[in-house]
Amino acid sequence: MARITILDGDHRDDSPLQRSITALVAQLEALGHTAQVLPLRSMKLARCTGCWSCWFATPGECSIHDDIGRVHAAWLHSDLVVLASPLQAGFVSSILKTVVDRFIPMAHPYIELVHGEMMHQHRYDRLTPMGSLIEPGPRDDTEQLGVVQAWVERTAHHCREPVGLHATADEDTEVVAQRIQAFLDGGPDAARWEPIVYPEPLPMPEIPARSGPLDLLIVHGSLRAQSNTALLMERLTQAFEATPGNRVRTVKLNNSTARQRALEAFDQADLVLFAMPLYVHAMPGTVQAFFEQIEDLEPRPGRRVGFFVQQGFHESHHSRWLERHLARLPARWGAEHLGVAIRGAVEGIQVQPAWMTRKVYAHVEALGACLGQGGRFDPAVVRAMATTEHMGFWMRGMMRAMVATGFTNLHWNMKLKENDAFARRFARPLDESELGAS
Repeated sequence: MARITILDGDHRDDSPLQRSITALVAQLEALGHTAQVLPLRSMKLARCTGCWSCWFATPGECSIHDDIGRVHAAWLHSDLVVLASPLQAGFVSSILKTVVDRFIPMAHPYIELVHGEMMHQHRYDRLTPMGSLIEPGPRDDTEQLGVVQAWVERTAHHCREPVGLHATADEDTEVVAQRIQAFLDGGPDAARWEPIVYPEPLPMPEIPARSGPLDLLIVHGSLRAQSNTALLMERLTQAFEATPGNRVRTVKLNNSTARQRALEAFDQADLVLFAMPLYVHAMPGTVQAFFEQIEDLEPRPGRRVGFFVQQGFHESHHSRWLERHLARLPARWGAEHLGVAIRGAVEGIQVQPAWMTRKVYAHVEALGACLGQGGRFDPAVVRAMATTEHMGFWMRGMMRAMVATGFTNLHWNMKLKENDAFARRFARPLDESELGAS
């Protein structure tokens, strides 16, 4: 029978979700399946720092030595993995998001085109179908639940695997178990992987300009020591402060102490920009942890909040699932929403010559200038920044040629060779031949 793993992202020991998980395990075992629960709150799990060591230094293995190996093994050797979580700040918990962030060793840095979309190559022959078991909170409506479920579907899509379950904690677990059974049986109604429907960009909010001088708080959401987010925010800061009297304060979210300082700064700020890299189709776990803290603050009348998301892939649609979540957050905090600015093709700007980075820096400087001159985003700037939403015919052809010739692998192969890891670039440390079935 099947092996089913439930990644329990609940921070509580006794809750409706915990009772649902317990009952679901009993139902699955009654059907003859093996069901294991990994309670993430009791495991040692650090946040992903985006160091990429799992790609170019220790291929397939995270450089952080904690309990993530147990999660990776369970993920690879299960027939279904269920992401279980209460909604916190409208999303899965930061504990669960952190674990998903750290699935990066399961992929290669190398890319391929799948139905005309850039994706990472799999390290293993197959990954595991995914499902979700969610406990919405009192502030979460059906649309918010749909946003989270769509993110699960997007994550599964990048694994080229179907979604085997969407359920909530208040559903009858016997019915939920039967739905899982139907999926595992692979009948005519079972979900199968197929190209996903891409969300379109959201319309920009229309808000009046604000007179200056302005104080901007940048909440920096990257944990990398030398991050692309930091480079881009330096340019944005310069453009914002070009308006006389404007000032910028930047706070980071490196650890709990830093998040507390950031929380205090956010509580007093009237103009806030969250800047972050895209991590597995959403914000990094450390940013989600901060969002959870903000939920407890009292609304500050007149506060404006915007978001800047940078990603490696060219097509902006990779960040549209996150955009739908971020756009709903300011209303939860009693703030005005400035918009979500997305910039793709950012990976590599630290080593690229000036002529290759000119456009990306110009876009970020334009965003900083309009923010500094009126305390709002210019829709034209945000549209220009997004550049390529989907690759067209000619761009797909060019990308296929670059992949076929190995051009897209040059940077990563260089890093692998620098770390004496090139010969191990296709290592599969979680293969059953090496690890044994979990």
